[in-house]
Amino acid sequence: DIDDTLMDFSYSEHIAFKKVFEKYNVTVNEEIIEYYKKVNKKIWTDIENGTMAIDKALVDRYQYTFEHFNINGNAKEANDLYQILLGEEVKLFDNAYNICEELSKKYNLAVVTNGTSTAQRKKLALTGLEKFFKNIFISEELGFTKPDKRFFDIVFEKLEIQDPSKVLIVGDSLTSDIKGGMNAGIDTCWFNIRNHPNPNKIKPTYEISDLQELLEIL
Repeated sequence: DIDDTLMDFSYSEHIAFKKVFEKYNVTVNEEIIEYYKKVNKKIWTDIENGTMAIDKALVDRYQYTFEHFNINGNAKEANDLYQILLGEEVKLFDNAYNICEELSKKYNLAVVTNGTSTAQRKKLALTGLEKFFKNIFISEELGFTKPDKRFFDIVFEKLEIQDPSKVLIVGDSLTSDIKGGMNAGIDTCWFNIRNHPNPNKIKPTYEISDLQELLEIL
């Protein structure tokens, strides 16, 4: 996974979000941020559950926010700008670059990410991480989102994976990465850098708080 696994997505999100609203001469405050986060969490749940198309959902979150705060803005235009800005404001987690470089010498690495091509490919290019990955799989391009097994079916086919026992998915989201890995029948590693509790029945094979710990697992 990329966001909040290799890169600090919260950092990128906050800067990009503020810049989008600056375009409409709106100063972002905590009330706007909290409302957007609530809407965003709901739409990503719908995306992961397969009840809403990602392209519509990403625009709707801006539409709902604009309407709620009576902001005169174009939701599609706002989301398009947001995706571009996300790819420009990138901050790697500690050890992310070195770990990818080291692991790429021994293993076939692939990116599996929910998101848009515009943002995700730009992030990988800007950080220099793309050269470490054999393949890059983005939900917008595949037509399916994690945790849908069909997302992983495409990954397995493209990577010519015959033995699922030799595959490990590393990600920060229990409902997307870990559940997706479980649906695909592979081992999972929950990257829990912020030490969140796990109230779900989704149980990862491994749990780490530092990417360096991957070297011990592998």
